[in-house]
Amino acid sequence: MWLPSARREVNARRAMTEALRGLDRPALVPVATSSGEAAADPLDMAAPRW
Repeated sequence: MWLPSARREVNARRAMTEALRGLDRPALVPVATSSGEAAADPLDMAAPRW
């Protein structure tokens, strides 16, 4: 999941963590996030950020 800012990424990860806690097998749901602030060009979604 790509988010426009690091702040939104933090909030999204917090919400996803809460949602994963409710699953029987949360390890089966991979989660990867990044933000526009993680690369030199915030709009280049192909830039390495992971």
